[in-house]
Amino acid sequence: MKEFLRRFTIIFIVCFIFFSLISVVQGEDVVKLSITKTGPKQAPPGSIGIYKIKIVNVGNTNAENVKIQDKLPTLEHFISANPPVSSSTHDYRYGNTLIWNIGSLDVGEEKIITYKVQFPNVQQGCIRLKNEASVLSNNTLLGNTIFETWICAVASQPKPKPPKPNPINITINPPERICINTNSKFVFTFA
Repeated sequence: MKEFLRRFTIIFIVCFIFFSLISVVQGEDVVKLSITKTGPKQAPPGSIGIYKIKIVNVGNTNAENVKIQDKLPTLEHFISANPPVSSSTHDYRYGNTLIWNIGSLDVGEEKIITYKVQFPNVQQGCIRLKNEASVLSNNTLLGNTIFETWICAVASQPKPKPPKPNPINITINPPERICINTNSKFVFTFA
């Protein structure tokens, strides 16, 4: 009986995998979108940064109701975008979420979004700004990407080290003989 159950389980698994592969090979329509984001990895405080988001339909059917969302940290100030932002939301903890309603995206078609932000004016140390961009089709999340930019304050010039003093040479001239219970004279010469 155990042998029968073992063989039955193996046959069931093989059939399941085989029929799963057949349905994929037969070409089910699959909406598949890729998303990438580029921008500055480091930037000076208070500078302007440009980010670029690229979406490509890599599936085998058109994607409908495509929406891009990009969550900006609270310290980044949004300036402008091309194409313009469709809408945005603000959350005091997470900052602004920029939203672009792309519409449909044909198979192989790509869409590029660029936008500008102003980075915070960091006075000391460094901060990491983390953005998360997502792509949705018919309100289903199909991909996301995270991008980080470091903003570091300009390091102040280090204070010069004081010059090292000239070394002191000490010469010790002991007496020729030292006797116990007697006063001995040592001569120290400083140069």
